[in-house]
Amino acid sequence: TENILQPHFGLEPPYRGPCKSVNVRYFFNASSTFWEPFVYGGCDAKENNLLRAADLRRTCGGSLGH
Repeated sequence: TENILQPHFGLEPPYRGPCKSVNVRYFFNASSTFWEPFVYGGCDAKENNLLRAADLRRTCGGSLGH
């Protein structure tokens, strides 16, 4: 199994923001210990908002949830 380190922002829920764009981003779900997709509106991002799978691995390892 992979060693997954919970990022310091791991308890922060996904945050769409006030804008209306539809962008798929990923957040760390501390309950499942997976990176999961969510819809981001395009502005006022919080820390628990990563663009690409490569960013996820650099941040703390782990896998995408299904």
